[in-house]
Amino acid sequence: MNLLALALACVAMAHSQAVDPAPPLLTVRGEAILRKPADQLRIDLGVVTTAETAAEAIKANADRMRTVLAAVDALGLDEDERQTTRFLVQPLWSQRPRQAPADWRREITGFEARNTIRVRTNRLELAGDLIGRASGAGANEFSSLVFDLADPRVHRAEAIALATAHAIEDANTMAAAASVRLVAIRSIALDNAVIQPKRTTVSYEYRAAALAEADTTPIESGDVTVTARVSITWEIAPAE
Repeated sequence: MNLLALALACVAMAHSQAVDPAPPLLTVRGEAILRKPADQLRIDLGVVTTAETAAEAIKANADRMRTVLAAVDALGLDEDERQTTRFLVQPLWSQRPRQAPADWRREITGFEARNTIRVRTNRLELAGDLIGRASGAGANEFSSLVFDLADPRVHRAEAIALATAHAIEDANTMAAAASVRLVAIRSIALDNAVIQPKRTTVSYEYRAAALAEADTTPIESGDVTVTARVSITWEIAPAE
């Protein structure tokens, strides 16, 4: 292409852009917040033991964990409702004194064994009994207690669909108020979709109370919050 032809092409493109400007757009964001009753309980509990040797720490841990598992299974849980999530053996080191000599070095003072299991069940009413019985059997670590949804994708999809419907409804309202019409969707995007389970802290005070009481105080499961946000952009034109 020679210079004259290139210049003519540029002029034609500029003229086309001037004649056919980009169409106006309307962007709307839709949001949905659902609160669904929790239908799954998840709790991490474990046994931590210390001893002078690693073998002694492991044996003491295994003996106590067997007692804990028996107490948990006595509640009627199936084997597939619990699983080991962590087993760790590590040395314990001496702490540096305030006025340590120049040649001070850390030394191994013992060993720690840590065994954690996760219980996942739809029997939400067992939360208090699980804590009480596991504590009574020797469990001394409770890292989380979560009330969640067994099938989160179903509820996530519901929230996304509702957020999209809200965006469409708002776009129609805005278009009618502005005397324009929605021509076509130019873009649609999922900003986020989040499920927020209910988390409960298992305090030492609660475990002590659970051991002291014949009937463990029930823990309320509550609701799980499911949130979704979408963005939709329409091409718009004057109302006919």
